[in-house]
Amino acid sequence: MGLRLRPVDTSFYDLFTQSANHLVGGAEILAEMLSDNSDKASVAERMRAAEHAADETTHEIVKKVNSTFVTPFDREDIYALGSGLDDVMDMMDEAVDLILLYEVQTLPAEPLRAGRGAAPLRRG
Repeated sequence: MGLRLRPVDTSFYDLFTQSANHLVGGAEILAEMLSDNSDKASVAERMRAAEHAADETTHEIVKKVNSTFVTPFDREDIYALGSGLDDVMDMMDEAVDLILLYEVQTLPAEPLRAGRGAAPLRRG
């Protein structure tokens, strides 16, 4: 029987997975916003709710880092990863808000192609 110096705690990985799942949901909402026949106000409201849920997960990551003596990897890296995941969700939320604010009705082909590229993402 071997001696473990670090306890086996998967909570950080679970929180990162949860944060990544928020990004998948956000990408699906953004793709819906880019479609021609979407109710843009409704989509924007759902994106706002999804962004708040992602923020809560980021807060949980920060609280976990601050209350854990031994982390699975460097604290600064955990902060950076959590912050980076949150920044991506914030940018998707901002894109949806700007589409709604400026009442964009038609988009160039490039964003539409990118939006369709998010469609195959699935939660696993």
